[in-house]
Amino acid sequence: MKRLLVLLLALLAAAPAFAQSPAQAQAVVQTENVRAELLADASAIKPGEPFWVGLRQTIRPKWHTYWKNPGDSGLPTEITWKLPEGAKAEPIVWPRPHLFDLSGVINYGFKDEATLLVRITPPANASGSFKLAAEANWLVCEDVCIPEDGKFELTLPVTATGAAAPPATRAIFDKARQQLPMQSPWPARYGVAKSGDPTLIVEARGLKANTIRDVYFFPADWGPVASMAKQTASIDAEGIRIPLKRGDAKAALPADLSGTLVLTEKTADGEVRQAFDVTAKLDPAFMPA
Repeated sequence: MKRLLVLLLALLAAAPAFAQSPAQAQAVVQTENVRAELLADASAIKPGEPFWVGLRQTIRPKWHTYWKNPGDSGLPTEITWKLPEGAKAEPIVWPRPHLFDLSGVINYGFKDEATLLVRITPPANASGSFKLAAEANWLVCEDVCIPEDGKFELTLPVTATGAAAPPATRAIFDKARQQLPMQSPWPARYGVAKSGDPTLIVEARGLKANTIRDVYFFPADWGPVASMAKQTASIDAEGIRIPLKRGDAKAALPADLSGTLVLTEKTADGEVRQAFDVTAKLDPAFMPA
């Protein structure tokens, strides 16, 4: 099935602009559906020393924004930076996504709240004050989709030692970091059946099947893996096996298939939702039935 982006864009073009972002840049932008705020984990920065900023989205109930791979439709949040000369902004570090099944259309994204983290490195000769300016745009959807945007500014003093943000702000960053996938400790590989469909093997040996549920592999990129197809993972002593369906991309399957593996584990302290960034190498010797 072809991706629904073309249809979505047509709907967007026909939809009224329910919310317009303010013309003046500020730290907080309130639209019809999202409260977006630009925060820093420092109240003062040190020359040449990286710090983190976060675009925090508080999303209208029952609505959602999108992950880096939005799935069958949608668009991810984008941030364009204007920084002092010599400063550098790294790509967004994405939290683990949720799956939204909208009448069979599978989307990947965020509900309620999401903080998109970005690492900023100021130049070694920074002095006085450091001004960050950003323009962000996002798509927010329920039964309709609305494009929204905002302009943001933060100005931080530059000192010899820097200083941490206030405790309430640090707590927001701590919560955001808890939502980040960790690098998978397990090797992974995938094989391709005669039908062209891939099967992912995550060699997480020793997992107990009765302690793991709701396993899902979110592919990092649209195309190689079909989002519409239901995933049914199995777990045994050798690890996790997830049969997948080939996506609509015309290119050959990649040498490395990357994505985020999300699962719920039953522990002594209760159920814990965990996420792992996985890179599976194509194994030509593995041909799943």
